[in-house]
Amino acid sequence: MLQEGNYTVLEFYPPTEGMNRLIAPEALPQGFASSLENILPTPLGSATVRYGTRRLQGMTLDADASILEAFPFSMPNGDKQAVLYVQTFVHDATAQNFAVLNPQSFRFDTTNAVAFQTDTPVKIEYTHRGDTTLYSSIVNKTVTGQTVTITVETNSFPFPVDGVTLHRVSFAQGCLYVYDFQTATLRPVLKTGLSAGCVPRSVTFLNKLLICNGVDRVLIWDGDTLSEMMEFVKEEATQITRLDDRRFSFSCTDSFEASHYVADRIIQLRINGSTRRRTVVNAVRAGNTVTVTVSMNIPAFVADHTEILYQDWPPAFSFLSVAHNRLWALGPGAVGLKYRNPDQALRVHFSYQSNTLNGWFNPTTKTVPSINLAEGHGSPDNLEAIAFVNGLMVFMGRHKTQVWTGSEPLGGSIDPTKPKFEFSSLLPIGIVHGNLVVDMANDLYFVSQNGLLSFSTLNIARQFAATSSDSVDPLVRQYVSSTTTSNQAYRACRSFKYQSGAFCGFKIGLNKVLVSLYSANLYAWTLFSGDFAKAQTFLSDLDNTLYLLIDNQLYQYADSTDSIPVYGDNNGKDLISFLWTPPVINFPGKRYANKRYEIACDYPSSFVLKDQNTVCLMIAGDLRKTFQLQDDYKLQFKGDSVGETPFVNPADVGSNPNDPNEDALGFRFDEPYGFVKGRLKFLSSSFSLTLTGSTLSGPLVFKKIRLFGIVERSS
Repeated sequence: MLQEGNYTVLEFYPPTEGMNRLIAPEALPQGFASSLENILPTPLGSATVRYGTRRLQGMTLDADASILEAFPFSMPNGDKQAVLYVQTFVHDATAQNFAVLNPQSFRFDTTNAVAFQTDTPVKIEYTHRGDTTLYSSIVNKTVTGQTVTITVETNSFPFPVDGVTLHRVSFAQGCLYVYDFQTATLRPVLKTGLSAGCVPRSVTFLNKLLICNGVDRVLIWDGDTLSEMMEFVKEEATQITRLDDRRFSFSCTDSFEASHYVADRIIQLRINGSTRRRTVVNAVRAGNTVTVTVSMNIPAFVADHTEILYQDWPPAFSFLSVAHNRLWALGPGAVGLKYRNPDQALRVHFSYQSNTLNGWFNPTTKTVPSINLAEGHGSPDNLEAIAFVNGLMVFMGRHKTQVWTGSEPLGGSIDPTKPKFEFSSLLPIGIVHGNLVVDMANDLYFVSQNGLLSFSTLNIARQFAATSSDSVDPLVRQYVSSTTTSNQAYRACRSFKYQSGAFCGFKIGLNKVLVSLYSANLYAWTLFSGDFAKAQTFLSDLDNTLYLLIDNQLYQYADSTDSIPVYGDNNGKDLISFLWTPPVINFPGKRYANKRYEIACDYPSSFVLKDQNTVCLMIAGDLRKTFQLQDDYKLQFKGDSVGETPFVNPADVGSNPNDPNEDALGFRFDEPYGFVKGRLKFLSSSFSLTLTGSTLSGPLVFKKIRLFGIVERSS
């Protein structure tokens, strides 16, 4: 407290250590805030309202499309691309005989029942007092012959349903598009028919982008061409004989798999080192003799120098990672609340060969090598992420984490120069979702069931340890619990690390984004709402820019990193609401009588804000009292707004905003910072203060809040 004339001055400085939800507001030290939203604290003692978002040109997706994920890709010449995994709707032209059964279910006949998957969106067009388009999610599906009965979210249709007439139904599918940043254009669709009920992921390896979703085959993008991750595996065949121009036979082993030779599969014939590809028409097995018919003539075979290779694909991985110069993966199964198949839940796959995209299969077993971590896990679990920390491989389940050392998973017999890959330790902590991970220098932060954790440096016993960042753990636990309500909420989890802005974020479910400033560690927390809460995903590792994917559009966080800044959301059109609540002020055994307040702000000189921009000061005290503030404000004492001051009314400024009318209400900034001043009378021995408001303009930086009053003297 300071003394200024007859007044006691209470000063509130920006929270340099950010938001803290672990300590009660009454006991919270100065330097923290009990609430902080859309404000970035800085170590220099200022609180800056975050920047807005700029919409990028060239996005031409359908109006009801939704971008589920964006993957970064850099061409060899430095050109930047974003590969977009987009959810679109496809009209089922075979659907007919519609019937609405109740407000949340309907029935129809279709030859395409498999396209309607549980936990995916559905588009329904119907008539009820006018034409209506309903977007909902499929909760349950039953199929009897060609009749499909679908249950959607509660009360999707009006009640009673007698007047509801269905006309069209559309299912959701995943598609891939490429956005070119150099030309600001969206290329034609690359691929359709992908799953919409999944969590798409990617990894970059050997200058290629690998895309997986746990349902469909892994895809490879090289900047120009999209292909499936596929390789040719040598068949264990003997007595290979050319029967005629388009038929050949061979003797197989007991492990022969006929599915490798079904119609339209591609095979390779390697003759004297020369390779020819042919398409299979059919294959017939009689005993141990297989006869294959192909669609084109085949060359003459050379005895003992002819090999057959069949086409095969690695599993539909749900997670991909790169470590020790090879690819690692988690098994097939769409990411969701349910565990994967028991055989895959704790299984880690890896490529048989290192430094290659096409060396997955073991040439002897003809399978992709893997390690089943269930043998040492001790309880049922589901692996959600693979990480590489301080030279150690970390396999993160929902409840436990395994740490492995070494680099050669196939053992010393393959490469004796590399240390054998083997189990090191088991940690009793897990990760909520594989997307809730942020890499730091020599560390990794992640969201567990009990809060935010990091894999810190070796502890005193020189063991791998997990360290808590507990200031926001109560809020994290609240958000985590909301992800268990539906697959939609669980699959919405995302994280990002924005290096140019020195902050990272965790979007846990459908909640606001939990953001922290960082240097080597996370140190000052805040919440981002608005466009950050609306975003389906983020793209932060393409260049020095943070991108937000909202509905069917691509936005840039417009903090002037490489362009003119924007201070409102939605391309500068929507207000950004901000909030700051310092620790509670206590006067034990005394009362404090406040008279007025003052808010110090800093932003560019000769700048006039729009009339939408407001600052509001709220006081919550410990006395029941209603009082009147200024002219038209009559407010309750506890928890009500006690003063709202628009920054300026443009009509009062005058013709020249650089030389505004002296009587204009609000700011004109030919000084380092301006002041919002107002009378604010209240009496309390304990109270909290909240600074809130909204802005379309900026940058807006708060320096401090000052309250002028008198403290009751001791008797």
